[in-house]
Amino acid sequence: MARSTDEWIGKQTTRKSLIASGCASLTARRICHLTDAKIDPVRELGHKISLILGGEHRESNLFPVLREPSDGFHTWTVEQVEKYRNHHKLGTKPRLAIDILLFLGLRRSDAVVVGRQHLKDGVISLRTGKTGAWVYLPVFKQLLESIEATPTGDMAFLTTQTGKPFSSGASFGNWFAKQCKLAACLMSAERTGCERQAPR
Repeated sequence: MARSTDEWIGKQTTRKSLIASGCASLTARRICHLTDAKIDPVRELGHKISLILGGEHRESNLFPVLREPSDGFHTWTVEQVEKYRNHHKLGTKPRLAIDILLFLGLRRSDAVVVGRQHLKDGVISLRTGKTGAWVYLPVFKQLLESIEATPTGDMAFLTTQTGKPFSSGASFGNWFAKQCKLAACLMSAERTGCERQAPR
């Protein structure tokens, strides 16, 4: 394909058409500019300087990238859980949060509404928000000890600093991510574990 211009800029073409045209200046760079991994053949291009940071959609700002498929949310390792629980001691709200998530396996949107009204005879009975299905969850000794040792709200075990329930699962997730930072869960894969996987 003959070139009609020295450099494609803006909306003159798409990244896919640049690759399809066999643009020598791009296909010759067979190293991912993000990971230094070898790419053969080149299938995707990315902006070296992102558009939001002032980069332009032009050929000289496009470089090969190797995008790995996402595996979804990171699953916490035993070591990450232990690090978090060792930092946040029994009787603190951050410790109660991880205990509820660990021992009940609830989505964060359900974790923020579960309270004493749901607990009877050692079982949590709760209609889940996402599906509307009822779940019946045994309360293990470790979780019960955590609940009893922690100041909780009247209608929700997990509360904000003002003692009110979290307004949403998302607001809880933001707060939980901060607790992960305080527990020093910031190293490489642990960043994914604690910040991106502030539990669903």
